[in-house]
Amino acid sequence: MNYFLFPLIGKGIIRFGERKILSLEYFSLIFIFVAYATAQSKWLIMILYLLDQAFYNFHIAIQTYFQKIGDPKDIASSISVSFTINHIAAVVLPAIGGVLWMIDYRIPFIGGAVITDTFWSSSGYLGNGQFYKIWSVVIIFLNRRNFSN
Repeated sequence: MNYFLFPLIGKGIIRFGERKILSLEYFSLIFIFVAYATAQSKWLIMILYLLDQAFYNFHIAIQTYFQKIGDPKDIASSISVSFTINHIAAVVLPAIGGVLWMIDYRIPFIGGAVITDTFWSSSGYLGNGQFYKIWSVVIIFLNRRNFSN
């Protein structure tokens, strides 16, 4: 899948820019995580997994943006610090998610949606008050899906 997606993502970055591509990734992941939390079908979960993997590949836009704005002599050290922080998060967050999963399997996905929304909000594409409108829709959707049971 990545073999076919990376050239398309690269063309999208060239055409639309890193900011729009990353905003699309974060916005899509919010809904993918909420859908994971409420999915009742194995087929839907498989489709969500494929979409999750496809949108995850958009992370390449972070690297291309950093190469544009970063000083070439600082890139290697910055990337190594970024890799270290990412690795720590990759070890710690799944452990926390596993504990939360034991309470209710939906909690890590809603938490992931909230974290993703933080990244999307910081991308600058949200107008004043849009955060509350989006989460109002998500909460209404969850209530209709009987999330409280």
